[in-house]
Amino acid sequence: KSQTQEEAKQSPGGLQFAENTNTNTATDAGSSTGETGAATDGEPDWRNPTGRPIRGCDAYGCGEPGASRGTRVHRGADYVAKPGQDVQAPVGGKVTRVVEAVYNDAPQMKGVVLETPSGYRVKLFYVEPNRNLLGRWVGPGATVGKAQDLSLRYPSIPGRGPMTNHVHIEIRDPKGRLVDPRDLIP
Repeated sequence: KSQTQEEAKQSPGGLQFAENTNTNTATDAGSSTGETGAATDGEPDWRNPTGRPIRGCDAYGCGEPGASRGTRVHRGADYVAKPGQDVQAPVGGKVTRVVEAVYNDAPQMKGVVLETPSGYRVKLFYVEPNRNLLGRWVGPGATVGKAQDLSLRYPSIPGRGPMTNHVHIEIRDPKGRLVDPRDLIP
């Protein structure tokens, strides 16, 4: 879906996202894409990186954009994942970075950053990356790594339970503004 008409919208958590007000659906699943993942209209073709829904609420919080994180808000969306499952590129683009440590105190938590030809920047966290892809172009749906086990970072809370395993995705538009992943990913 394209971002030709953009305006700010406020999420429930107070976070500003660029809003997609264009109703053109030519880039939905089923459109033909080339090597870079651009649909025939030149816009990116977006996909769910795990094939599963956004995580609901658990002992550690909720997975939707804008959810409370204490003194801050969640800046992306968490797609439920099974540890070890393939994680797919949500859009075609160049793998510009392999994140070796999402957190300083938990170096085992890793990630991947993609940039689309049109300038969208996509961060995928809690992914053991395929390092051979660094600097290469991948199409939407290409496997970029494996989902990690979040219990290594977030142990079960007695009486409340564990964090749901997931892949975190954060998207910025070509102007650097946060985009609600739900506006792009079917």
